[in-house]
Amino acid sequence: MAEYDPRVSPWKLSEKDFPSTAGMIEQMKFLLGYAVLAPSSHNTQPWKFALRDGGVVDVFTDLNGWLRVADPDQRELNLSIGCAIENLLIAARHFGFDPKVKYLPDANDSDYIASIELKKSGFDGSIDNSRQFKAITERHTNHKNYERRSIEPGVLQFLENNCSEPGISLYLTINAEFRQKFDDLIVRSDAVTYSNPEYREELAYWIGKGVFGTPWLISQIGRLAMAYLNFGDMVMRGDEAALMSAPVIGIISTTTNSRINQIRAGQVFERVYLCATSLGIGVRPMSQICQVAEHRQELAGLLPAEGNTPLQPFLLGFAEPAKEHTPRKSVDEVMHSMIYL
Repeated sequence: MAEYDPRVSPWKLSEKDFPSTAGMIEQMKFLLGYAVLAPSSHNTQPWKFALRDGGVVDVFTDLNGWLRVADPDQRELNLSIGCAIENLLIAARHFGFDPKVKYLPDANDSDYIASIELKKSGFDGSIDNSRQFKAITERHTNHKNYERRSIEPGVLQFLENNCSEPGISLYLTINAEFRQKFDDLIVRSDAVTYSNPEYREELAYWIGKGVFGTPWLISQIGRLAMAYLNFGDMVMRGDEAALMSAPVIGIISTTTNSRINQIRAGQVFERVYLCATSLGIGVRPMSQICQVAEHRQELAGLLPAEGNTPLQPFLLGFAEPAKEHTPRKSVDEVMHSMIYL
């Protein structure tokens, strides 16, 4: 048997391998193979799953993946889990299930994020769903500067039409004045976060774990450099270059900043990722603004939806695709100890 490589193996999914003649537990485990490919802050993969007879997937927080310094209110953690839930729902529909989600089903268990019931209903047949499903295994977070190509208004409208939910707003803009103010917020947010030694130490820890797919030695060098050197100026220059080259800035915001809406906003963000991927467009999260409370408030004042709370800023544009995916845990590694309740 070939050696398991987390940088490759979880991504090598093929829909033809769906165990259509196996039991429900095996089918649900196969679907989780798509859930674990979701993006997450610092690639922390803060999710756990349990499976129940009768076709129920329970989704839990893995607090080992909580960024306590960068994300004290668990906004990014909830967004990340929402991305994984969205992948699971898209994959379930593709294979003929009709998923029903119940958010935060147990008020006494804060780690219990969602209960998803899967019932057979026939294939979805939706072109949009098929495009999004195919994009799950193709998606990358693109950290490269963008090409000098605009994104057609019809494409932006397509994204807005496919990435809308009640209470969740997607704002896409090419406005130069907004870009200038957004750039100022990015620069100031980078300065604040990277001047915090605890923030750098937390990021260094995850770099050292190899979450970004770098070889062990390079990961350790990166960990030491991040922990003991201030890379703020370098990060600012890189973020500013990416922003200045990006044709579109996007903001996902919510009318009510509840935990459920943070999870649902993560689902919308993953839909943006997948729709953009299906069109050859790269996505880059710009989360640092929302990591600084006063800067997030300033960003809220720039949004056309008055009173909305921004949860996830990002960039869109055409760029050279990444050559490799970042590592992922296998399905077995993210199974909760309560499996087969």
